[in-house]
Amino acid sequence: GKSGKATVNVDLNYGVQNWDKIQAAGAQEYIEIINTRRANDGTAPLFNPDDFGAGTDWWDEVVVDYAPVTNANVRASGGSDNIKYSGSLSFFDQQSNYDKGWYQRVT
Repeated sequence: GKSGKATVNVDLNYGVQNWDKIQAAGAQEYIEIINTRRANDGTAPLFNPDDFGAGTDWWDEVVVDYAPVTNANVRASGGSDNIKYSGSLSFFDQQSNYDKGWYQRVT
């Protein structure tokens, strides 16, 4: 800090992180790929597609499309001829794009 009037600065940021859904093979596509590969190699199919359902879209099951991110900072400084001060406090919060989890930091 320096002598003179006290100064306080506040910075606040809020945003949202978004993941685009990836295109991945489902259960039926995976079975088709494995069985086609085996047919090309001259071996019998490994899986019977009727033994498996449509499968689970794990992306939709565990990924949240939008997750908030918050960042806040407060800084103060000032003083007199004899005493000077300066300090800051920061808070960061990032929620996960998964159903559970987050990251937080305080400094």
